[in-house]
Amino acid sequence: MQVRPLLLFVLSLIAACATPATNGVFAQNPAPLPETPSETCNAETFETTRLLERDRDMLWSESFSSVDSGQYLSMTGGQLITGPCAGLVISYRSGYGVLANGQSFTILADAPVVFGPALTPPSTPQSAAPQLENCDHVGSSEILGESISLGLWDCGTIHRLASFSSPGAPSSGGVNTLLETTLEVISVSYLPSPDSAGGIIGLVVERPGESLLLSITWLPRRGSEPRTP
Repeated sequence: MQVRPLLLFVLSLIAACATPATNGVFAQNPAPLPETPSETCNAETFETTRLLERDRDMLWSESFSSVDSGQYLSMTGGQLITGPCAGLVISYRSGYGVLANGQSFTILADAPVVFGPALTPPSTPQSAAPQLENCDHVGSSEILGESISLGLWDCGTIHRLASFSSPGAPSSGGVNTLLETTLEVISVSYLPSPDSAGGIIGLVVERPGESLLLSITWLPRRGSEPRTP
């Protein structure tokens, strides 16, 4: 079976089902694109390097802090984007991402980057997110229907990642801070696990001349005691 036709088929399904709940969150003010983005950033110029486990562990220990020790959080994947595509990625989760112009792409192990159909960036309902003191809301991604969401806030020297209940939700548990990081995070998305209470958190981090696409496994249930990040 050829890899490229299969990946294009998968991406076409994603495009057909594109909703705010399935595509995560996009930056409110993405970096401006060049006039001819297709000539500047394409599959041939998409320079990506997979972060090795030791690199992920170092990045985690130096840049992240777990606020709630009862949560299981672990960085399980990462891609470093350089070249003309750096700074253009505005959404990423578990191997799939979107550029600021809506162009979708996929990165799978031992396979070339494949560009797929354009997706319409979903809007983020800013009114639904709680206001945190001295913080600006960057965006949110739904976790459980419309009742629970994962939010990202810019608090000046740090970015804060927290889950929260939407207004009017049956179970309003307030804001539960999961992580704080010194990195410049511009987007958060969430992919629920099909067989557990947790899922994969996708973060897009901007750094000078490069972008980091990070995958963090999150298990919100207490009681299990895997490795503490």
